[in-house]
Amino acid sequence: MIAVTMSYLLNCHKSLIVKKSYVTPMALSTASQEILRGLGGKWDHPVIASKTWILTFFSEGPPPVAVAHLRGKRVRAFYEEFVKLLDVKKSWDARALLVSAPGALNAEGVQLATNSGVYAILDGDKENLEAALGGKDISDVNRATQAILLGKRSRSASRECRGGVLELLSSRWMTLRELTEQLQWRFDARTVKRQVRSLQREERVCLRGRTISGEGLLGTPAGHYRMRSDLSTPTARNLLSTEILALLEGGGGTIDYREISGRLGIRTHVATASLRRLAKEGAVERHGGGWRRRKKE
Repeated sequence: MIAVTMSYLLNCHKSLIVKKSYVTPMALSTASQEILRGLGGKWDHPVIASKTWILTFFSEGPPPVAVAHLRGKRVRAFYEEFVKLLDVKKSWDARALLVSAPGALNAEGVQLATNSGVYAILDGDKENLEAALGGKDISDVNRATQAILLGKRSRSASRECRGGVLELLSSRWMTLRELTEQLQWRFDARTVKRQVRSLQREERVCLRGRTISGEGLLGTPAGHYRMRSDLSTPTARNLLSTEILALLEGGGGTIDYREISGRLGIRTHVATASLRRLAKEGAVERHGGGWRRRKKE
């Protein structure tokens, strides 16, 4: 849904303008109507922006409040209401609220609304509706809506979440917090945490290190990860040792510390200190003018 083209939006825009016969929409829930009545606005009222639109509810404020009621489950139904709100929001500097009937809004729609500065609320959710009308941060309100939607998803969400975690960890190591933030528009935090723990029990995900602040860095057992600026000293040291050993094994011969420094993008004194530490551990040895893996006896 999010990957919509500008031409599609413009077509929606053109097909909806200046409608002379106004059809009364299916009413909002009693709970939502009671809250909106307190603003003293108008229902099913034509609002002039760049074009004339019929909104479910509109109050001139201050601040102006524009409400569109999403009822249909089709993609077009979403964009019809969404275009109205975006235009009125821009022309009136209004708080734009997309209030959705059960089953009419999905996670991608909430994300698009958030990115566009539009509140996405489920009809009957009094707490979220009042928060939006009170000017609470859009991301906070929409995240609460997202959590409700995600909580209603089927068991397939667990499989999708596991796949999402493994896909992210295939290219970089991440903390649980970072994983949750990356997946927040698809899965709630509880689902992400539960699936990460399940993957750890299956040994498909493991703790690979820690950050300076002590957060655990998760990764796959065979994953090869690049240096991060926030690694703890022991983790950074272990990672550097692993990279040096891999470089020496792949080189098939002797490599001096300058080449190691250049290929790994580290300072020469860091490379030298790491080589000496590995030599003390018996993993590498000097040979000629450079270093090589120590042969097992």
